[in-house]
Amino acid sequence: MRSGQSARVLLGGANGYGHLDRDPAAARTFNRGLGGLSYIVGMELARTYDFSQTRCVMDVGGGEGHLLAAILECHPHLRGILLDRAHAIDTALALERCEQRVGDFFEEVPPGADAYVMKSILHNWDDESCVRILARCRAAIGSAGRLLLVERVLPQTFQGEPGERPLARSDLNMLVGFSGRERSLGSLDRLLASCGLGVERSRKLALGFSLVETG
Repeated sequence: MRSGQSARVLLGGANGYGHLDRDPAAARTFNRGLGGLSYIVGMELARTYDFSQTRCVMDVGGGEGHLLAAILECHPHLRGILLDRAHAIDTALALERCEQRVGDFFEEVPPGADAYVMKSILHNWDDESCVRILARCRAAIGSAGRLLLVERVLPQTFQGEPGERPLARSDLNMLVGFSGRERSLGSLDRLLASCGLGVERSRKLALGFSLVETG
């Protein structure tokens, strides 16, 4: 907390998820540990967002595909694209109507989808890194696509409400683990503005997550 850097950086000099590419057992534990949570949130997202005019959804940094699995299950007309590093794609779910692509969202987010979803991505990173990720997404979606963010959204000020403690704990966990943070809608809007986007609306999902629609 004094340095603003993650424990991983202070102890090993590296941040992010590159270590999972070198440790298949740790990668499986990590990806499957998040899978059940992502599926539950994905089911709520599939019920909450109107995908009727969407043809193809790309899950950017989607792990083994549990969030995308829920969306495709609820909307049989959709195709899916799962984009993540090799450690996740190598053990990803075999989903119908879904293409798997190995990639790095810091380098490129491929075009070709109508809706791009990112769950629990931005909270892993500092503002500078988030701007790079969002710029890649902005280039991919063009003028007609949509970017949907699924994040734990902080209130502008804490009021002592029961749901605020898990948000505060998650915020601290992201700092310790990744030099990341949870953000308010205002903070997300400022990041999005750097690439010509902004927050259009936000709505609650399951398990403390929110859907932030951008435009």
